[in-house]
Amino acid sequence: ADHCPIKPTDCTVLIPARTGSQRIPHKNFRPLHPDGRNAVQLAVDVALEAGFRRIVVSTDLPPAERQMILPVWWNQRPPELAQADTPMIDVVRHLIGQPRYQPSEAYLLLQPTQPLRRAAHLHQALRLLTPQVDSVVTIGLDRFVRDGTAYAFWDKTVRRFGTIYGEQVALLPIPATETCPLDTPDDWIAASARMGRRTVSNQ
Repeated sequence: ADHCPIKPTDCTVLIPARTGSQRIPHKNFRPLHPDGRNAVQLAVDVALEAGFRRIVVSTDLPPAERQMILPVWWNQRPPELAQADTPMIDVVRHLIGQPRYQPSEAYLLLQPTQPLRRAAHLHQALRLLTPQVDSVVTIGLDRFVRDGTAYAFWDKTVRRFGTIYGEQVALLPIPATETCPLDTPDDWIAASARMGRRTVSNQ
């Protein structure tokens, strides 16, 4: 296996999951996979499959509505940090600022709206997070834009630069077959269908 400088025990997986959505209501928490799992559960499951145990869901979802059984820490986010234009660095800082949170050496940020991610993507991102880079960003090969599969960054990147990116950013291309947008109702239908086909092919 390729050497990975960061162990899963040294890394926190952060899943930002606000309840609001402009085009697909409640999209992070409504059933998406053909088996009924939602986008947040899918992100958690991939992180667990990849060997991570420090998993945090940052959300404004009220505790009474958390019907999923997840081996995670729920970080309750205030409404002002759960807006469409809330910078991701503010979400990260809110987590780091919690009194009972013990900072990690590194972070993997997984956007729930990328349900086709695989455990291998997380390992690949961490392998690229070397001491020479500040962060790693996945991009879709078909569009060459950030696709949300994974953002890997050091704790020291946040503290030094005040962003999750820093100055030296490594790019991790994701094949078109392993990434998808989840912005419109049509995207939603297509993603669900692709996950169903993947499940059948793996049986």
